[in-house]
Amino acid sequence: MRDGDFFIKDKGAVMVAHGYEPLPIKPGHKVPFLPGWSDMPIDADTVQEWAANGKGRHYVGVRTGRVVGLDIDIDDAAVTDFVRDDAELMLGYEPARYGKPGRGLLMY
Repeated sequence: MRDGDFFIKDKGAVMVAHGYEPLPIKPGHKVPFLPGWSDMPIDADTVQEWAANGKGRHYVGVRTGRVVGLDIDIDDAAVTDFVRDDAELMLGYEPARYGKPGRGLLMY
């Protein structure tokens, strides 16, 4: 794991407090391995339970539904920066996730 990684034990409760619905994502995977994850209630107690039962060092996913994502998949990093800057001007600053150059997800 790298410094600055986002683990459910560290970030989950903060995300719940800000209205997001975090889900633990096992390292190396892209989906939660939780039965009923799309419908289950998620609150600070749920996050604490995950942290205590072996999912604490899982990464953080965000359940969508109330969250809208602007997915940027452009092969030119300069164009990605332009799109992100434009989105911030029109929609405001947002939590974001960046991967490979030119790839990002802005969450509103």
